[in-house]
Amino acid sequence: MTVIVDHDTGVLLWARPGRDSTTLAKFFDSLGAQRCAEITLVSADAAEWIATVVAARCQNAELCLDPFHMGVALLE
Repeated sequence: MTVIVDHDTGVLLWARPGRDSTTLAKFFDSLGAQRCAEITLVSADAAEWIATVVAARCQNAELCLDPFHMGVALLE
């Protein structure tokens, strides 16, 4: 499942079955190009398929490690 959450509010924005670039692209399709251009930060795990889609669809966004994975990385 691909889950999109607003980290500032904790609100679930979007969730769909699938964990791949095609699924994530559907989220950005629903936003449209103008709204994607307004995104400046995206947090995610280190999956290459996420980085590839974010780079292609949100060219103004910086990709950073999400809070969950940051905590796991610190524990390792």
